[in-house]
Amino acid sequence: SHSLATRYSRNEILQAYLDSIRLTSETIGVRAAYSDLFGDSDMTKLNASSSESIARTAFMAGLGQAPTQYTTNFETAPKGYLSGKQRTIIVLGVMKEKDLISEKQYNDTVKYVKSKDFKLIT
Repeated sequence: SHSLATRYSRNEILQAYLDSIRLTSETIGVRAAYSDLFGDSDMTKLNASSSESIARTAFMAGLGQAPTQYTTNFETAPKGYLSGKQRTIIVLGVMKEKDLISEKQYNDTVKYVKSKDFKLIT
């Protein structure tokens, strides 16, 4: 760990991790998972003022904890587990607490997450 930190910057280590994490059974890396889950291969189109973009970002941020659970049980989950949508709302709450999104963005995005418009393509 110490030798990694002396050889690579924090951003390089984070990028290597994001490029190697398995977030779906079919993909490796955040970009590939994003494309697989949402059908959009260009993450640079994410718009910080769009509820859809904020929701997708929150979903991806929360996915690492239990990827199969949150993608398989996106709408609803068995008792004692969170659905992907529930996990997304938790992440949105953290984003609001950390002032990454405003109260209005939080409320608008939670409404969007609860709608039928927020869905995975897989």
